Amino acid sequence: MFKCLFRKSLSSFKYILIPSADEDREISVRPARLYALVGFLCFVALAPEFVFAQTEIMGEVSGEWNAEGNPYIVLDSTWVPEGEVLSIGSGVVVTIEEDVPIVIFGRLEAEGSEEDSIFFRSVDEDQLWRSIFLLTPHIRHHFSFCSVKDVYRFIRWDDDVDVTIEDSNITSESSITTALSGMGLSEGHELIAERSVFRILINDYAFGGLHASRFEATDCVIETDNRGAIDAPFGRLTLVNCEVRGGIFSYSGSGTYYRDCTLICNRIGDDYSGHFVITGREGGMVNCIVSGKVKTSATADGIISDSEITGMIEFDLFQGQVINSTIIGLDNFPFSRKIYIDDDNDIEFKNCNLFGTIRVEESSNVSIDSSIITERFYMTGNPERNRNHQAIIQHSVLIGRLSIDHGNMNFINNTIVYPEIVGRTEAIIDLHQNRQEINFFNNIVYAIPDSSSLFRFRVQDFDDVNISNNCFYGYGYLLEAYHRRGGDEYELNETNITEDPLFLSLDSLDLHLLEDSPCIDTGDPNSPLDPDSTRADMGAFYFPQPNLVEGFEFLIPQEIIFLSPYPNPFNGSFKQQLKLEISKNIGFKLYDINGRVMIKQNPQVFPSGNHVITIDGQGLANGTYFLSIQSDNSAHTVQVELLK
Repeated sequence: MFKCLFRKSLSSFKYILIPSADEDREISVRPARLYALVGFLCFVALAPEFVFAQTEIMGEVSGEWNAEGNPYIVLDSTWVPEGEVLSIGSGVVVTIEEDVPIVIFGRLEAEGSEEDSIFFRSVDEDQLWRSIFLLTPHIRHHFSFCSVKDVYRFIRWDDDVDVTIEDSNITSESSITTALSGMGLSEGHELIAERSVFRILINDYAFGGLHASRFEATDCVIETDNRGAIDAPFGRLTLVNCEVRGGIFSYSGSGTYYRDCTLICNRIGDDYSGHFVITGREGGMVNCIVSGKVKTSATADGIISDSEITGMIEFDLFQGQVINSTIIGLDNFPFSRKIYIDDDNDIEFKNCNLFGTIRVEESSNVSIDSSIITERFYMTGNPERNRNHQAIIQHSVLIGRLSIDHGNMNFINNTIVYPEIVGRTEAIIDLHQNRQEINFFNNIVYAIPDSSSLFRFRVQDFDDVNISNNCFYGYGYLLEAYHRRGGDEYELNETNITEDPLFLSLDSLDLHLLEDSPCIDTGDPNSPLDPDSTRADMGAFYFPQPNLVEGFEFLIPQEIIFLSPYPNPFNGSFKQQLKLEISKNIGFKLYDINGRVMIKQNPQVFPSGNHVITIDGQGLANGTYFLSIQSDNSAHTVQVELLK
């Protein structure tokens, strides 16, 4: 159904079609009906007041607006007095003159319906109306099924004003909600949004396009063309099943929590383009996909779980866990800061895939358990401040280098594979220690190139270094070890071996041990027993031995084995082979260097056996890509290069 609005003078008028849906519709007039239309318009020009309803608004208003009075034309400043209510019903069309505000000293209820939305528009689509000012404290205003366009800032509110927005579509030129001061610093606002879309076209605001002290959003889409989509400075920010494009700014002391969200920065390589913040007690990110930068600040009991972050993550004053997550650090962020752990953190990583250099600054405690680290683990900082902090890495795989530049280190039951060829001046394991303790035992170090150095020591006292019950294989030079003040070189004791550890499949980086591996039952005898109650093995994966029962046949419980993608580099398409011991749901995503999903395959059932997945990249540009394969309870990420 359409309604016509005639404006201006009788000799110069125009009409606007107001639809019952969100988008404007066009209608065409057939030539055969032209004369009828001309007659109709002449009748309108002679007697418009008897045919078309419209309501002109200015000054004090209250009561109810319904569709019978459409359109409501706000010609000048309009306000709802204190203690009064303005109720706008389904199907109402409100058009507002340029730069005209609507000021609410009482309460505003704009409640449309699924069949008939409420429309807020500018009288002239080339101009912007100003704002709705909400000025009465301790009042909740309600918008449902509203469509808003052509506005500079939709809501400007005073302290202690609350708003609920449901099932609405709001497009604003500068910001959706902002404090009266314009500085985003007022307290007491609460915004609850459900099933709504918010778009900020040109955010020239200093903080977020959606500003609220407390903000809860469920099933919403929030987009901005600039850096800040949301700003929640004082209270709690909670997003559930939302998509956010832009960034989120939140000051220390507030709490942020994301669940089942997709969060995308607009300019992934720009450190100032906005980022997603985790702050406050029990702040966290659960089952989210993030493209861009994640930053934590003053977070206690924090949690990042079952999430995938592509770009960079910076931990600052974070006390908590990162579990079952994948972090892919991209090269267009600062070197050595793809996974950046700043001062005074206490973090536990468990069951994670960490792709990119992990840099740990001073006074931070880091624990990594049952995870994969690809590239480098680098611990640095001031020797005095690092004296009481430590890194514990256990039951993990490091594909790359280990560097400790001051700090206590416990590296226990891990496997290091270093595939790159390096000179003797750049060792696989670089330890620079100043009276801190280093414990390195029950590990396997497999250095493929013969020209590589295994260890390089720069230590003050070898009495604080314990390297025992390890397997070192494939290196060219064992040690480059020396005291900072001169002295004898370090000598490895006889508990360390130099035999081939016999991995199940080095090509596919399946680093489980074969049955006749020399690393079985040769770990430190003082270590805790393996889960099968036998002496500790070397390496990240213990070999589960059967009970001594006659006739028992042991099979290695490998549910999924990945082979290396081929060809790599590729020029059009490449293949990823995998072997399944049991049926699994398998899906994959191919990301570009900016974290954008270029190719996606939703999970589908793969029966047990060998499979080959072909990824067609014919339409892609040359460059680096990341293939992330997701199964029921794990993720596997590899880097591929496209060269045409």
